[in-house]
Order: sequence, then structure tokens, then C-alpha cells
Amino acid sequence: MSFKIKILCFFLLYSLPLIVHSQKKNRKSVVKIEAIGSVLFDSKRWFNHNEEEGYIYFEFRTGYRFNKYLEANAFVGYQRRFYGYFAQAQNGSLFPLHMERQYLPIGINFRIYLSEFFYEKLRIWKKMGRWDIYNQIGFTVLQEKDKRDGREEYYRNQGAYVPYYLYPYAQRDGHKFLVYMVGIRHNFSNKFGVFLEGGEGARTNLQIGLSAKF
Repeated sequence: MSFKIKILCFFLLYSLPLIVHSQKKNRKSVVKIEAIGSVLFDSKRWFNHNEEEGYIYFEFRTGYRFNKYLEANAFVGYQRRFYGYFAQAQNGSLFPLHMERQYLPIGINFRIYLSEFFYEKLRIWKKMGRWDIYNQIGFTVLQEKDKRDGREEYYRNQGAYVPYYLYPYAQRDGHKFLVYMVGIRHNFSNKFGVFLEGGEGARTNLQIGLSAKF
């Protein structure tokens, strides 16, 4: 059994008691939105040798919190990154080129809140509702769009081989990935908060965001 399948099974197993418990209590549901950003914390699974510096990753989520334990979210992200490759002349000379790639991950995640346990059992903070601790698991489909170097045609007309890569070139357009993160949120009020998440996100390992509840 793969590591990702084990994580999924564990998440489902310990969420079952919360689902059952939630049916016994009538809790007020909440609609919420989140805006997320991350920089310099790209997930290792996206690593490519020919990858160069990129832009900040942005993500927008909208979700529905069923009760104090369970929540479902839909999300879409965006990031631009740059890749180096070459045109190889017939004599073996290499001419550096650059490509821009735009990433658009789309997916869903399910979140389980552990806040009540930390508040009632451990008393880590004094005021109820001031902090939220949760973990989440979901799936994302990664969409990619490339914008190649405009000099490709020039070198191709000169008899060069284009594109030429020194390192393996990975493309994952349309692939599905498991995402799982642990998060902590500080609530400034009943409606607004700021949070930090770490794990395997749609594009990054660490991200910060703002949330609003309605």
C-alpha cells in the first residue's frame, strides 16, 4: 500500500466518529472563503532540473463548514514559472532559450477541525474560538500552459534541433494528485482570520492565507 493511500485511509478512519457525532448535534453551518499565497516553498514533487525562478503561488478557496468538525472546500490556484532549454546547432553548439509555464491547479479538499480537543482537553488557549487547528485532504487536477521562446523558429530555420533539454523535461498537464496539509488559524473575530498550512499542497509545502466567514 502506497504512502498516499495510507494517509487517505487514516483520514477516513478517524473522521468517521466525528461524522457520526455531528449527526447528533444540530450545529450552525458556515460559508467561507480563503485567499492563499506562498513563495519559495515549492513542493519537491514538482522539482525539475531545468526549472528557474517563478512567481508567488496564489490560491482561492470557497467552502462550506457543516459543523464544528467538518468542512468541504473547492479551490483554484495559479502560478507562473520559467524553464531553461536549448537550441542545438548541427555542430553541437547550444543556444539558451526560456519558456514560461502557467499552472492552474483545480481541486477539492475535506477538512477536519481538531480545535475542540485542543481547547477542552489541553487548554492551550484561554478563549474558545480564538484558534482553529485542522488537517485536510483532497485532490487536485493540474492544468499547464506553455509559452515558448519566440526565437525557436529562427534557430529551427538555421538547421538547429529545437527544443533540446540537458535534463529530463516533465509535463503533468491533466494529472491528478493527492493533497494533504495541517493548518492553524488565528481568528481575529467571528468572521476574519489568518492561517498557516504545511504539508503537500497543490503546488507548495507551506502557505499563508486570509479567511472570511459568512
